Amino acid sequence: MAQFDVFRLSDSSLVLDCQSDLINAYETRFVVPLIVAEADAVIIPRLHPRFRIEETDVVMVTQFAGTISRRELMTRIGSLEHERLRIISAIDVLTGSG
Repeated sequence: MAQFDVFRLSDSSLVLDCQSDLINAYETRFVVPLIVAEADAVIIPRLHPRFRIEETDVVMVTQFAGTISRRELMTRIGSLEHERLRIISAIDVLTGSG
């Protein structure tokens, strides 16, 4: 499991693992949900970046970030490491750091 890996949970929802790889001592991971992009959804582009996962456009809903048990992250379906700057920027917007 690595920072910016995308996982499908048992309920079929997607989450993005945003926790640093340097912090592996805990049984939890800091994740942000990814939801299917809808044309009429209200988004703030820097807070809600869009990505393509398995032929589907998804939005990072940063304001719903939280922690879940590592055990829930069983099905890795990809990585958004190449989008590192956009992901970190969205978290910075949420926390007021950027």
